[in-house]
Amino acid sequence: SVVLAAAGGNVGIKTSSPQSVLHLNDNSAQTETAAPEAGTVMQVTGADAASAVIQISAYGTGSQSIFGMRAARGTAATHGVLFVVSCRND
Repeated sequence: SVVLAAAGGNVGIKTSSPQSVLHLNDNSAQTETAAPEAGTVMQVTGADAASAVIQISAYGTGSQSIFGMRAARGTAATHGVLFVVSCRND
């Protein structure tokens, strides 16, 4: 099920009350009262006794699967350190 929380603008998949901008839940026993860390944009909850996996796939010569994270001292306008994990198909 997909839930759009009109009041907060959050989107939840398999959760009745999304706690972040995007909340993906694959755990039927998860308590929905547990608040995520302040500033959480995406929350992924895996099933009990299973890994929570985020998979990024790219196909074709020269394509890349990229996962990037940035931390900045200040605002989005001031660029900080970018940490990138990249897997390339050549």
